[in-house]
Amino acid sequence: MEDKKSVLNLLKNILYAHKCKLCGEAINIFEYEDLRLKKYICGVCEETVELTEDYLCCGVCGVPLRPRKGGEGAGAYALCDVCERYTPFNYDRAVSAVVHDDLTNNPVLRLKSGDASSLGFMTDMMAGVYIKRYSRLGIEVATSVPASGDLEDNHSALLCRALSWKVGLEYIPEIIVTREARSKQKYLRSSERRTNLVGSMAVVDSSAIKGKNILVVDDVFTTGATIDECARALKARGAAKVYGITFTTNGKYIADRGANFNGRREIYGY
Repeated sequence: MEDKKSVLNLLKNILYAHKCKLCGEAINIFEYEDLRLKKYICGVCEETVELTEDYLCCGVCGVPLRPRKGGEGAGAYALCDVCERYTPFNYDRAVSAVVHDDLTNNPVLRLKSGDASSLGFMTDMMAGVYIKRYSRLGIEVATSVPASGDLEDNHSALLCRALSWKVGLEYIPEIIVTREARSKQKYLRSSERRTNLVGSMAVVDSSAIKGKNILVVDDVFTTGATIDECARALKARGAAKVYGITFTTNGKYIADRGANFNGRREIYGY
């Protein structure tokens, strides 16, 4: 029976070729010894994609600062110029899985358009970062940033639900709601994003978060304004600590991208 199932799975892989979750190219399954391996991206993208784990990142917002070299291990700590100048924010810390660029933006755009084919890849990458950076911080509840429309159409909620299941957190949807309509963040300068969101979010049920450490999930970290306003609303209703996690983060500080990285690049999940 098992042999028959293996043959059927092999035929399925041949007929329905795996496609790279970043560039969309078909992946040749015969390149890999173990056909059960959860293969998400092609070899070219594996060499190209920039993981935050390859960089020394800001200890508050998580944006990459410079490539890891020599003795800069997991305990190395640094701040970007924004966090050094303006910390503390409402959120306690933020981390991301990959550096944002045209390639890593592809699965984000697909998810926003209603195509969840990359959801497993995105949340596996995020789960790996969560386990390394957050697993010992006593986080109990996960929720997503609010969005207009139905919950099922909220791509951040889809990320949050899948990620919560993978890392063993209680997922509570729609803890945070938008209080009033604001200008779209993507059209604003960095300095305008925070003021645009001040007072725009509220918590609907404080009993779900009071005294707890909360994880807020979103797709992209640009300036951190959205997660920061979510944290303000959560802490105003009794949350103890608020941590953010996203799939991508901006790489504005990265200069020497061709440096030799140390450590193992874990592309295929946690």
